[in-house]
Amino acid sequence: PLLEDLLEAYKSGEIDASHEVKEQLASIMARNARMKPGERLSADEMTMLVARLFQCQTPGYTSSGKRVFTIIENEELEKGFK
Repeated sequence: PLLEDLLEAYKSGEIDASHEVKEQLASIMARNARMKPGERLSADEMTMLVARLFQCQTPGYTSSGKRVFTIIENEELEKGFK
């Protein structure tokens, strides 16, 4: 499936020869390795995943700039339960 996905990305123009090919391949591989909806992790897997997240240069954002998590202050959280 990975090779097929790479070929599809190339055909659709998702892989652009003007960009760093390694980064594009890593991005496609990461999308293919992501968890699927409904998939569950053990406590050890969750701990490892969070540890690996914070080893990244920008742990708060995906490679495409989407926010990974949001920090909510206690006061703001409490307002949601009132």
